This record gives sequence, C-alpha cells and structure tokens, in this order.
Amino acid sequence: MEGVNIKTKLTIFGIICLICIFASLSSISASVDISANVELLDEDDPSKGAIVTDIPKGDAVNHLSVKNGDLLTSKSKAVYIKTGLRQKLSLRAMAKNYEGKNIKVTSAVWTFSDGSKARGLSTSKTFRKTGWYTVKMRINATGPGSYWGDNPSDNWTWIDSTKTFKIHVVNKADLKATKIMRSPASKDNTVVFRIIIKNYGMSDSKATQIRLGFADKKLSRFSQTVSVKPIKGVVYKKVVSKGKTITKPVVKSTRVDIQFKVPVKHQNKIKHLRIDPQNRLSESIKSNNLRIFR
Repeated sequence: MEGVNIKTKLTIFGIICLICIFASLSSISASVDISANVELLDEDDPSKGAIVTDIPKGDAVNHLSVKNGDLLTSKSKAVYIKTGLRQKLSLRAMAKNYEGKNIKVTSAVWTFSDGSKARGLSTSKTFRKTGWYTVKMRINATGPGSYWGDNPSDNWTWIDSTKTFKIHVVNKADLKATKIMRSPASKDNTVVFRIIIKNYGMSDSKATQIRLGFADKKLSRFSQTVSVKPIKGVVYKKVVSKGKTITKPVVKSTRVDIQFKVPVKHQNKIKHLRIDPQNRLSESIKSNNLRIFR
C-alpha cells in the first residue's frame, strides 16, 4: 500500500475495527436472546431449544399421576407402577414444586423399555406380555428461579429433568364397581343398593366381599358386608367390524344387592364402598377397590 497516504490507512483501519466491534455485539445479543427466550427443548434436535437450568437430583419436580395402575413402594423404597395384562395404563406428568415454588410442566417425552415413545403431558400404554418394564419420563417446566435478562419479570427458571420408573405387568383379576344404584327409602326405613361389579383382569377372581360404610363412627353399626361370588376374567373374541376382523375384549360382571335398614335421615351419610375390605384378594390393581361417595 505504498501509494496510499497515512490518513487513508488510518481511515481503512478504523472501518475494519468498527466492523469487528459490530460483529462482536451481534454475537453477544444472539446469545442473550437464546437464554432469555428459551423454546421447548426437542431432544431429537437440540438446536430447536436450549437447556438453561438442570435440576439437581432429589428436587421434587417429577410427579406422576397413574390411572388403571397402582403406584407402589418397593422394600428398597423405590417407587414403581403395577398394572394388569392388556389393561390400558394411563400416565400423566405433573410438577409439585422447585425450591419451594410452584412450577408449570410445559412438555413431556415418554420412552418405554420396549422401544416405543410418546410426547405430551399424558400418555397411555397397553402391555401384551407380563414382566418388568421401564418408562423414562423427561419433562420441561418453567417456574420462578434464576435471573435472566434485563427485565425483572424475566426472573424464571427453565427446568429439564428426567426420572425412570419400573412397571410390573401381572396377569391377575381386577374387580371394580362400575355402577351403583340406590332405591328410595321405604316406609320401614329400608334402602337397597344395587351394585355392578366387573372383572377387568384376564384371570378369574376368587370369592370376596364388599362393604358399604359410614364416615361417622356412631353409625358404623349400620354398615354391612356381603359376599361377592367369583367372576370370570376378560375373554377376547374375534368379531367382524366394518369388514375387518378385530379382537374385542368381553368383560364379565356380577350384580350385588346390599340391603340397609337405616333411619331415613342417615341414608345420605353412607361414605364409601370397598371391595375386598380384608385385603385377601390377589389383584393387578387395588386402588380402584375403594369408591368414595361425595
């Protein structure tokens, strides 16, 4: 650059410096935007989101709601799920708190040990073989926490947390009261409850009992326990529907009539119905044995 004077050289140098400074500022701005406006994390494509905060182990973030299954605790105090063969297990991701503050679950990914996968706050699964399985629940959630950005309202935390649960699938009976009908009180203060009990398990049930009870201990003398005969398990039959042959479950049931002789003023104080009150029946799901009257 021999033909260029010193003033021109300084001007060119200054322009280059300004370009470098603007490039640097653009880079800083982009990184701030990413952390202050985080999108939902896509575990298959990390570029679609960013993890701002990882939850340490032991924090009360992952909570699970289970339908058609029991949440149990093993001898080693590990929480696991128990459900029945060919029964539709429903799972829902919930969050209680993070560092003592409420948080909101925004997305969840479920990965089962048989290779199947689902997205959404809730999912369902039907197992066609007995045995032990696992489900990995990965949640994204937001809540009050670390400070990000220049605006005080941006005081929130992005949470990415994973927890794995074991699932025990068994082939046993599963009794459930599906219909409860009550007759009007007669003149002699007799109230009749007609209850339909169904077996949703694939195994036959044994004879058991059913009990209707009162919340008030003073009325416990009116409670009654009656016998329930064995109910056969679910039978699968092939039927033709819309030109296609499908396998359809046939659920077996039995009817139980319980007759109470109670004062009319107490007829609405019956609180609960319990199948197998002595807990002697072996079932795939026990939590649906209790029905509470509201």
